[in-house]
Amino acid sequence: MRLYLDQQGFEVFTAATAEDGLERLAVGDIDVGIIDNMLPGVSGPELIRTAHDSGCPTKFLMFTGTVDFPVPDILKEINFSPMQVLFKPLPSLKFAVDVINNLLAGKL
Repeated sequence: MRLYLDQQGFEVFTAATAEDGLERLAVGDIDVGIIDNMLPGVSGPELIRTAHDSGCPTKFLMFTGTVDFPVPDILKEINFSPMQVLFKPLPSLKFAVDVINNLLAGKL
């Protein structure tokens, strides 16, 4: 996905752990974070909630391989929508770009 997003004109940063991701988000120049549900250390939902509670302006998508992934309460409390969940495998990489663009446009 990273290579495809690069090719589509997105500047992509990656982090190996939730802690690394939170450090990168603290820089404050990331428009959209695509966060895996299962991360070493803190879970994806916990990362999103922690970032939100710290005032991070980044918008988030959850990326999960779990077939039935209900939005956890800690994300519902911050108005995280089921439309912000991407399921593995993606129908196409273009689908991911469309979702990112819709999120950035405030359509999700």
